[in-house]
Amino acid sequence: VKVVAANLNVAEEALEAYQREKQQRLNELLVVIPLKLHQVEHVVFGEIPNDLSGTLVFSNHSLGRLQERIIQLHEENSKQQKLNKECRERRKQLIREKREMAKTISKMEETVHQLMISKFGRVIDLEALQTLSVNTTLEELKIKKLRKELTNAKEMKMWEEKIAQVRWELMMKTKEHTKKLHQMNDLCIEKKKLDSRLNTLQNQQGNAFQGPRKADIVARQKVTELIQLQAERISALKEEIALLRKKGGLILPPIQPPQEEMKPMGL
Repeated sequence: VKVVAANLNVAEEALEAYQREKQQRLNELLVVIPLKLHQVEHVVFGEIPNDLSGTLVFSNHSLGRLQERIIQLHEENSKQQKLNKECRERRKQLIREKREMAKTISKMEETVHQLMISKFGRVIDLEALQTLSVNTTLEELKIKKLRKELTNAKEMKMWEEKIAQVRWELMMKTKEHTKKLHQMNDLCIEKKKLDSRLNTLQNQQGNAFQGPRKADIVARQKVTELIQLQAERISALKEEIALLRKKGGLILPPIQPPQEEMKPMGL
């Protein structure tokens, strides 16, 4: 369909070109048109001239259209003249404003030059000065950025060292707490053994003598004193662990050592 439409357009364009060329060739032909006297309105001094070779022939309709077009052209010419007059007035006004603006610019330049001479001692190129100022500001910003980066790097390194120190202290505190818990656990186990031994001694029956022997009394007193001493040590360890907890240390659960069999104490 597109190919047919394209071919049709090409054919129509070729036909139109042929018609134009044909009409142009026909217009170039000299044709004799017979006219009657009532059809001729071209008169010279009230008479029709003998030579009509330089006369153009129009129909009444074409002549009316030409007359209307002449009137339109007169109106357009009048409007164009009015517009040209306004444009000339506007041009004169713009020229006056340009002269006034040039005078103002000249005065301002003179004032600027005087201010430059009074301030700098000579005339300064403002564009070059502005470019230099921008470059100086950019360099200052780069220097500030580098200084800030160095400061941040130093501060970061300082905080990393502090974090490493705190981690090391936390590790040492954790080890110390674990050691204390192990000691407390050992003392608790030993206290339990001593309590068991004391109960065993208390439940032993007397021998042939009615009253307890002196050796049993001494052994019992030693066991009692040892239990009391172990209780005091456990209490002191608990207080120390509580103090370490207040300081922020990490408390690990004690590792239960294998319980050893109690050796019989000699009486």
